Amino acid sequence: RSPIITVRTMEEAPGLPDTLDNVRVSPAGPTSITVEWETPAPAEDVQRYEIYYQTDNVPATSVEVGPDDTSYTITNLRPSTEYTVWIVALSFTGRRVRSQTFTLQTEQQDLP
Repeated sequence: RSPIITVRTMEEAPGLPDTLDNVRVSPAGPTSITVEWETPAPAEDVQRYEIYYQTDNVPATSVEVGPDDTSYTITNLRPSTEYTVWIVALSFTGRRVRSQTFTLQTEQQDLP
């Protein structure tokens, strides 16, 4: 008969939250949208952020920003166009934490 071995694992270390909160998305002119967010705790778990945006029936485009960034302005967009925007935080362990999805319209282009 084999001896009984008791093993105790360590408690899981706190990591990124389940969702990214405190994200704000706003038009920044006829061809730009600004995305702002608060760094989730613990901040040292964030490796990078990916910001996604798309219009109807077009695959999403993504932009990567560093772990210390808390805002990004998406540029070269079409005026008076509805965009869907979201952000994902990626941890060093490969965990992906996504914000809610925001839908907003760029501003109208003023005619000269």
